[in-house]
Amino acid sequence: MREAFAKVAARGDDTAIRTVEPPVAGPRRVTLRRRGASPSVMVSFLAPPPSRPGDYASLMLLDAVLSGPRGLSFRGAENDQTAGAGAEPGSRLGRALASSAAERFGSAFVPTLYPYHYSIYASPKEGRSPDEIPPTVFASLAEAAASVTPQEVDKARRRIAAALLLETDSPVDLAHELAFWTGLGGLQVREAIVRELSTAGAAQVRALARTFVPGDAVIGVLLPEDEDRAGPSPTPGPAPTSPMASTSASSSHGIPSPAQGSARSSAADAAPELRPARTATVETLDLGPRARAIVDARPSQKTFVLEVAATFDPAGGTRSAGAGRLRAAARGLREDTGELEILGDLGVRFTIREPAADAPFSERDALRVGLAGPAPALAAALVAFAPAFRRALGTTGRADEARSTDPETLALQRLDEALAPPPATGAGAQGPRSAPTPNAPSGLPDVGLALVSPYPSASLRDLLAALVPDRAAPRAAGPAGGATGQPGGASAPFPPGRRVETLPAIAQGRLLFAFPGGADADALRALTWILHHDYGGRLGVRAIAELGLVYSMDSEAVTRGRPLAVVTMGAAPEKLPDLEKALGEVLDQAAAALSDREVADYRSFAQGDLAVRLADPAKAARLWSAALLEGEDHRGPKARVERARALTRERVADLARRALAAGSRLTILVTRDGASPVP
Repeated sequence: MREAFAKVAARGDDTAIRTVEPPVAGPRRVTLRRRGASPSVMVSFLAPPPSRPGDYASLMLLDAVLSGPRGLSFRGAENDQTAGAGAEPGSRLGRALASSAAERFGSAFVPTLYPYHYSIYASPKEGRSPDEIPPTVFASLAEAAASVTPQEVDKARRRIAAALLLETDSPVDLAHELAFWTGLGGLQVREAIVRELSTAGAAQVRALARTFVPGDAVIGVLLPEDEDRAGPSPTPGPAPTSPMASTSASSSHGIPSPAQGSARSSAADAAPELRPARTATVETLDLGPRARAIVDARPSQKTFVLEVAATFDPAGGTRSAGAGRLRAAARGLREDTGELEILGDLGVRFTIREPAADAPFSERDALRVGLAGPAPALAAALVAFAPAFRRALGTTGRADEARSTDPETLALQRLDEALAPPPATGAGAQGPRSAPTPNAPSGLPDVGLALVSPYPSASLRDLLAALVPDRAAPRAAGPAGGATGQPGGASAPFPPGRRVETLPAIAQGRLLFAFPGGADADALRALTWILHHDYGGRLGVRAIAELGLVYSMDSEAVTRGRPLAVVTMGAAPEKLPDLEKALGEVLDQAAAALSDREVADYRSFAQGDLAVRLADPAKAARLWSAALLEGEDHRGPKARVERARALTRERVADLARRALAAGSRLTILVTRDGASPVP
């Protein structure tokens, strides 16, 4: 670094800020009204910066008790001030949900050079006022100031230590932390906080909580434009008790206090001792009919990451019924606090991503469960988790996916419906379209397990096999999540055309393009990347950099089931006609001509992307899990890169001419009532 940059002369004015943030002189409130906004509340306080390591460590411990643990990295949404992390059901705020007006709570704070703020946010339940929420926040803080126990702090300390391991176990994460903390005064600031975390006690945490009082709070309220403009309710009434609810497709599992979970610790005590592998290996294990695992053993790794995917073979019932049953399984898993209670004490992070329209399109019928934590806790975590997971997969109930009022989700729902099998004909048909099959698939879902850890596959086979439900009768041979994973199968025709949906009072609309993939999956991946990747690609450059109508864009090459590509983006409803026209021209141009350079850039990207994913344990686990869903084994991703190296411009251009033609692609728009684009 010195050799490269020391010769660059320092220049420019001193940028240090010497103004001291004044104390908040009494409570403040700001109310914003926006068209289509969902009501929400944020309560913020001035908070200590990392340069005061003792106070910052106490803030981390207090937040872990109130909401859930987090580490010191600014990477990821859990530390994003605008999004924050949802409160775990077992946390103090999580337990307060049942008797409060809030649908969900969350918290947010970030490491900054200067003092910033600590925020607790919430969204109200249907029919409840946002003004009922701040009293619950203040009450939770006051209770914490009086009653945080040493046991709670010890548990928070262990879980934060596990989070610190997870966020520094890859080269990319290490480089980020080195650079980020250099901007906050040096890596020694981070190290000082870690030292303080090991010694801070309940007294320090209670003392910090006593500084977060109503008189020093700033309350922000977001309301839709047509909301009642009355001021805050001075004395909100008591909130009726209601069951704790979760509306997110991705959630963290709440862990009750250690005393409540200690009776079940025998499950962890019975876990076998695992020894690290001697050499790095990647293997695929067959764990029974339609159940497989990819085990990536890395002897020097300090953490483990497990990704579990469950899907139903469409032959066992309709795809939508299978997804509904897996949503019911996700709900059952969230509510099962038996053996899972011990995961928190082990420092294991537990997430659920249920089948939902906002998931990647190729995974909309998959239940995804993730576990991550310190490597020595792996065996105990699997022993504790296996019974709950097997019970959840045995759920026979069904949770249907209702019509969404979110533009992005609705657009993907409409795409899914457009790709459904054609209506039945003959004696069983009912009018122009036969009724959907009401019953969920019989039997049990297929299971794929992807594990990155220090341990070899031989020592893990029995532990992983315990996650797979017993099957009364083996199914037909074939890989889990194979080539029939999408509705209609690869032989069903792709439905071109243009569809418009309207929703009332939305602030942002949605534009979706989909086009068929043909038989060349490698060319489809290349074409999708050329059209869009991150903020680049032809569509990204046009919509984001040149027109400025789009903030972000998502794309996916779907090769599981019927091959197709999906590109979706949000924009102001009144701008959708201009955006659709401009991007339609980009697709027409791509159909007419692609360059050798674009294809060469994709070949380079495919090779580099694999290396980056393999270097990060969490990304590697997702890579192996996706391979299992595709019906591949551990050799699949590398073979894909080798095929990409042999990809020619002619192959990609041939697909572009057929797939991007105006008569081949499907366009879906979700706009606001009264702002529909003219067909």
